[in-house]
Amino acid sequence: MGKVVLLQDLDPSVTETGLQEVLGKYGTVLELSLVDDEKADPPAKTAFVTFQNGREGRAAIAGLDGFELAGRAMKAKALRGRDTQTRGSTAGLGGGLASGRGRFGGKTGTYGHKGRGKAGGRNR
Repeated sequence: MGKVVLLQDLDPSVTETGLQEVLGKYGTVLELSLVDDEKADPPAKTAFVTFQNGREGRAAIAGLDGFELAGRAMKAKALRGRDTQTRGSTAGLGGGLASGRGRFGGKTGTYGHKGRGKAGGRNR
């Protein structure tokens, strides 16, 4: 499970390469996305960083909140509800279709009659 960390108020001169060097001290970075923060005054950048796990993400937040990079102190915080995790492949599907036992599948399904045609479908 990965941990997504938000870095705000980065100086506009900060690059992904420069930021990657700093982030590598805290753990394995799975994904880094650096965007211009159009609402910031003065101009700034925001970074979304996915660390390999929660422990690394928490270490980065503790070490980077208030850390000065390119002459500007950044803010670091966790994005709640944005941790990456493996979800079941049946998420969002109806139970019958996902399990293969509903209307279209299995011996008890509506169209699952055994021995009728190549696919066991309807009797035509």
